[in-house]
Amino acid sequence: MIRARRRGVRIVQRLNGMNWVHKQKYTGVRHYVRAEYGNWILSTIRRSLADRIVYQSQFTQNWWLRAYGPVKAPCTVIYNGVNLDQYSPLGASARPTDHYRMLLVEGHLGGGYEQGLLTAVKAAEMLNQRLDKPVELMVAGESSTALQRQACSDQINVIWRGVVKRDDIPESTARHIFCSLPISMQPAQIQSSKRWLRTACRRLRYWSIAGVIGKWCRLRCFIRR
Repeated sequence: MIRARRRGVRIVQRLNGMNWVHKQKYTGVRHYVRAEYGNWILSTIRRSLADRIVYQSQFTQNWWLRAYGPVKAPCTVIYNGVNLDQYSPLGASARPTDHYRMLLVEGHLGGGYEQGLLTAVKAAEMLNQRLDKPVELMVAGESSTALQRQACSDQINVIWRGVVKRDDIPESTARHIFCSLPISMQPAQIQSSKRWLRTACRRLRYWSIAGVIGKWCRLRCFIRR
């Protein structure tokens, strides 16, 4: 990258978040070193090499400003886009009618990020107690046998899909309701968040009544600490 800059090549850096889980909980020495090294590389490029910076969201931009301060390179925010012609509830797949199915997609569940899985299991259990149909959780992503045993639930059915190919993701998403949760949230925080439960139950019941015909149905639960 330094050689490219010397040749006059413009460098545009796209930034999402940074590694932070290792600062909230113990994830092992190896993960800690890799996380800090990754943050150092990104911050060095941002500070010294990038001609322009593209942040994924306003939240991400503010996060980097708080953690590493302002830089001289101009910046902008470009949000991720979703091709609704490809990721749609329409097609050969059909959402189950006798239960609700939540979907969790992650490339690799481990190295500190297993908390997201445990949070999703707890959320599904609580919804299962409040909704008119059983709730099922499907997990797409690499997970160890030990983690699967840890996330096992006697209240809901958890389906382990393993690693799902990119081309199969649209078919999978057409049959689920998405649950977007911060992986830092602990199960106890979900249980105490009445706002989260009201929002989730209300939207799930609405989609059940409306039939979710021709709509892109997503469950997004934003919780502020």
